[in-house]
Amino acid sequence: MQIINSILKFILPFRVYNFLKLSFFKIISEVDFIISDINIFLNDEKKKFKPHVIPNTKRRYQVHGKKDVESFVLNGESNAITIKNYLKKNSYNINDFDKILDWGCGPGKVLQSIYINSNNPKQQLFGTDISNLTISWAQKNLRFANFNNNGIDPVLPYEDNFFGFIYGISVFTHLDAEHEVWLKELSRVLENEGVLLLTFHGEHCASIKFKNNIVEHKKFHNDGIYFSEPPKINNRHNLPEFYGSTYHTRKYIEQKFQKYFDIIDYSEREIRNFQDAALFIKKSK
Repeated sequence: MQIINSILKFILPFRVYNFLKLSFFKIISEVDFIISDINIFLNDEKKKFKPHVIPNTKRRYQVHGKKDVESFVLNGESNAITIKNYLKKNSYNINDFDKILDWGCGPGKVLQSIYINSNNPKQQLFGTDISNLTISWAQKNLRFANFNNNGIDPVLPYEDNFFGFIYGISVFTHLDAEHEVWLKELSRVLENEGVLLLTFHGEHCASIKFKNNIVEHKKFHNDGIYFSEPPKINNRHNLPEFYGSTYHTRKYIEQKFQKYFDIIDYSEREIRNFQDAALFIKKSK
């Protein structure tokens, strides 16, 4: 296979070679997803994790990067527990919020765990995501919450001051500086003194990213933000072209977010001992 790949790379124009390589990769990936779904069905794996509702392998892989059902469920449960405990550490109780938004919800893996463990019968859960297919699946299969699709531009289909709590797990970790305009929209739909939880690729992630590049690491500290564009080939998560990997310093976050929010707490490696988490409160007008 390696020999064939080398020959094609040598005799074909670069663009043609890349097109064929990408097409071949997509076909192999689709077949692999189907085989995984068949194995999960034959082994009746989804029943083991009820009451969680499990999307197919392709949807799980898009948001989680793994194909197995167990890690998908456990990841959602872990994030939900972290959110609950992080709020508690800052004197908030997740059950006190009547309206909660998961911004960048994917197929609702975190929302499911929040719903299953909620002690507030009046609590309304909402999810929004850029993936049409993922939201379509959630709307059909997760009836406990209201799901909406959002675009690249910061427009959400909710009234002003609508939510008491909004969280975005691993969203700003993929948005460049131009997309910080989302802060204004999140502030708009958050009620006065409402709470916002976001996660970031902080210093720990940056130290891994720039392990062998002292110059880039220094530039990151000077600029406060570093955006790495996604690869054009082998985009395994099938994400939008603008969706790269972004790294922030704590100082940058404190400076850029203060227009709309006051920072309550910043915790390094709060999410799965990897991403940093920050808790904000909407400024009163």
